[in-house]
Amino acid sequence: MENLIIPPSKYTLEVNFDVESGIFDLKGSSYPEHAMEFFQPLYDWVHTYIKEVKDVIILNLKVNYLNT
Repeated sequence: MENLIIPPSKYTLEVNFDVESGIFDLKGSSYPEHAMEFFQPLYDWVHTYIKEVKDVIILNLKVNYLNT
């Protein structure tokens, strides 16, 4: 399983989900026009991680603004 890395945009968070460390970082502001298009792949990736890796997750949230 590969890491999930999404650079930030004007409207979306920076995503860095690291498989090796189990550290999942979400940083920035989130107000995408179509929130499900952004968040569904994150949900799917985490769901797969839980099924395949079955390890501890550390979630770091550094969110200035969140609007879905």
